[in-house]
Amino acid sequence: MTATLLQGDAREMLATQPAGSAHMCVTSPPYWAQRAYQGVDAHRLGPRPPARRRAAAGAGRKVMTRDHELKCWPESFAPLRAGLKLAELRWNDRGYEAGNTVTLREFVPSDGGRPRAHPTGRYTGEFERRRIRHVADVDHWATGYVLLSLEPL
Repeated sequence: MTATLLQGDAREMLATQPAGSAHMCVTSPPYWAQRAYQGVDAHRLGPRPPARRRAAAGAGRKVMTRDHELKCWPESFAPLRAGLKLAELRWNDRGYEAGNTVTLREFVPSDGGRPRAHPTGRYTGEFERRRIRHVADVDHWATGYVLLSLEPL
């Protein structure tokens, strides 16, 4: 078995390979300018297509869902685990979409739980997985946030 690493635009690189020659292809998409890549202008793909066009593009195809790993403070984790908490208010920095999954990992902050970008603390090893049923844009109430409606997997 031979492994070959190709670096470049996945659309261009895959076009150079013979049909049926690959068992797997791993790519890192540009996420519509949400990630920076050395030497690559992520804006060249243009604006992110509207949700209805993205959904239509995937109609009839099996689409891989994205899993988001998130920290969850103990006071939010306990009701989530008990099935009482069905929604999660989150900073909209990950492109959450209905059908994605979330892995909420219980995290105990060592700084008293004060909100900050990179809190210090420890993971307990406990986690819960949920599917995102709906993403509500609540920017008019909480700038930059979305409300994720969650359902069990």
